[in-house]
Amino acid sequence: MKCNYCGKELSDSARFCNSCGAAVQQNNTVNLKKPEDNIDRSINNPINMNNNFNTNSVNNTAVSESPKYVDFGEAISLFFRNYLNFSRRSTRSEYWYTVLFMFLVGFVLALMGEKMSILRNLFSIATFIPSLAICFRRFHDAGKNVTPLIIMYVAYLIDIVLAFATFGSALVAGFGGSRGAVGAAGGMILLLFVAGIMTLGIAIYNIVILCQPSVPTENQYGRPPMK
Repeated sequence: MKCNYCGKELSDSARFCNSCGAAVQQNNTVNLKKPEDNIDRSINNPINMNNNFNTNSVNNTAVSESPKYVDFGEAISLFFRNYLNFSRRSTRSEYWYTVLFMFLVGFVLALMGEKMSILRNLFSIATFIPSLAICFRRFHDAGKNVTPLIIMYVAYLIDIVLAFATFGSALVAGFGGSRGAVGAAGGMILLLFVAGIMTLGIAIYNIVILCQPSVPTENQYGRPPMK
């Protein structure tokens, strides 16, 4: 059986083309009935050209979307087109070109000084959700569960709460607090340190996952990447 889009040879059970990523039409079967039966059938059931056109349109749309091996510009386009897409797949090139884009924008805005602080904050807020979404899609593309990613973000929130609590305890102890207040401040500092180490370990693990190659076959999150 061949791909209807690029002509690559495929296995009979394939649902997506490993070369271009297009959906495979499971209609390449041989009709073994008598010729006259075939003639009657063709008369009674003419070919629906509209259906063929729609199928090809779907295939063309499929190969233009994630997951896809892309350059810098196309990666940014897919990043914003998949703003709220948490369920599909994204390749390494899609993810890391996006990371590079956000770093460059943040760096340029930082060089412009405090006058661009509002714009820098707005950019961070605007890209937070799609950044989280592309992390989910990158995990899916690598065939991994997103639980460690969720744990990392929860750990970040816990670290922030602990940091404020530690700062408050240190203020109380610094302004003539009792021995108990000083001990509590020391305990909070130690707890914050341990939590920070654990968060760092989870972050390193997630970075390793984000660097892993795409699963070359279809999985529960969609078709394999195309070139």
